[in-house]
Amino acid sequence: MQLSNPHASNSDDSSRKPSEMGGETSPRTLERVRCVACTHVRLVDACRYCNGRIPRVGPTLPPLDLLRGFRYYWRGVFAVINDKDFLGRILPSILLSALVFAGLLYAAITWVHPGVVAGYAALQSRYPIALWEDATPAITTIVAMFLLAPVIVTVFLFPVLDPLARIAERVRLGHRAEEHPRGPVADFWDSMDTAARILGMQVVASLVLLPFSSTTFGAPIALLIAAFFAGFAWLDYPASRYELDFGEKLRLALRHWALLIGFGLGFLSGMLIPFFNPCLVAPAGAAGSAELWLRLDKRGTRRAAAGASSDG
Repeated sequence: MQLSNPHASNSDDSSRKPSEMGGETSPRTLERVRCVACTHVRLVDACRYCNGRIPRVGPTLPPLDLLRGFRYYWRGVFAVINDKDFLGRILPSILLSALVFAGLLYAAITWVHPGVVAGYAALQSRYPIALWEDATPAITTIVAMFLLAPVIVTVFLFPVLDPLARIAERVRLGHRAEEHPRGPVADFWDSMDTAARILGMQVVASLVLLPFSSTTFGAPIALLIAAFFAGFAWLDYPASRYELDFGEKLRLALRHWALLIGFGLGFLSGMLIPFFNPCLVAPAGAAGSAELWLRLDKRGTRRAAAGASSDG
């Protein structure tokens, strides 16, 4: 029997129950359906996320995806605050988050901001144009920290945030996700590899963007690119757990760029809120990453290929 691996490109199909879509609807057939959202082989009616319907995945109109991604992040905020499933797990992540963000603040004041001031002074002395005279080093420092903070946070807090991401997925689905044999340690090293690659792309982007990041036209562009990288960093949690390589992660990120920008903007906006920033901004990102993962169209990745090749 060949597995059904439907994709929600048809808006009508996304809201119809399997029994309304024709073909065999016996429990034996439904058990063989690989969900396009979570990629698990489950009975559709037994999944809290599907709720008896084939979920819709993939990108839509960019403005809608941007708003949807923003909402996914703040849904993670309310989850870690209100959901009892996170009790007992949230305190260590809050304490470590406070330490990491205190270190980032210290680095911004001690190293990053003085370096930005010196850089603008060098540009003004070597290339005396009006663009640098209007530059504001403080804004450039904030943009630089926006670029670097998500990767640093996701790497250093992986041991306490990855369990939160797993809990969020289990709560959203109503069942425990499939376990993979390589385990959390291998997931951590895979996440480290992805973080290093993202950091390399961010360094290149910083060299181009930071000199213009405090100007009228440069600041919005720099902010959107920083938000994209932030969303990419949080996407790595579920993607590493499902053993996707960097090429597959990058294809998913580029395919859903507006969704990731929206999620990243939610995270970056949380960084600007006093008291919330050092305590809950990172745990909320981990919890929201589960919702982000469920929305992605996984075609072209090994998770989608597994569904198509597992013939009984």
